[in-house]
Amino acid sequence: MKKIFAMLAVVLALGSCATNKQEKRELKVNPDAQKIPITAIEAQFDAVMGFGGIKKNNIAVEYYPSEDAVCLQFRQNYVTYNLFWGRDGRETFKKALDKYKLDYSDKKLEQKSKNSKEKYGKAHGFLAWQLQSFGELYNGPLTVEMGYLFRDKSPYFVVVQGEALHKDRFSEVNDRLSSAMNIYFTRAQAETLAEIFDPFFLRGLITTDTRVNVESKANKDDY
Repeated sequence: MKKIFAMLAVVLALGSCATNKQEKRELKVNPDAQKIPITAIEAQFDAVMGFGGIKKNNIAVEYYPSEDAVCLQFRQNYVTYNLFWGRDGRETFKKALDKYKLDYSDKKLEQKSKNSKEKYGKAHGFLAWQLQSFGELYNGPLTVEMGYLFRDKSPYFVVVQGEALHKDRFSEVNDRLSSAMNIYFTRAQAETLAEIFDPFFLRGLITTDTRVNVESKANKDDY
């Protein structure tokens, strides 16, 4: 009996360590840190106020070497967003995309699936957002989910940017909550981002510190 209790204690201790490690993975980035511009890519977003389907938008991609974070900067619904991806998040993105491409080729994507937009996993992220260029910059951690959604009868690999809570240092009255949104990628667009997320590519930026052009393909997928 003593041996059983001892084993249970070890298991609980290991579980606690695993939980702590998971908590430590929560990403935090200083938006004012040194950054390296990489390129601009394209993705689709829901139209303003949800009317008009989805529309293509440009995303500026930057690398923060001291933070080891990749930033996707875009303006949507009159707000400028900076979505930061850490190492774990970038790896999750690449694995999620591989699963999506396999389901795509095997014709396993379902138009009426209720949980498709979170099918391929989730990751910790960090968001900084600003209403106006001279306004206050809010920021906070968030969860990013990856899956797929159909729009206009075509499937898209989707990144769900969850809500981020900015906690004011002085008063809860000044706390701010960002809006959740979907970011839609064609396979080619997502593959372009996965190439940027490659650790060897990012390490090369640190040594050269030069602008890098990554060709963006934005053809709509037939399915």
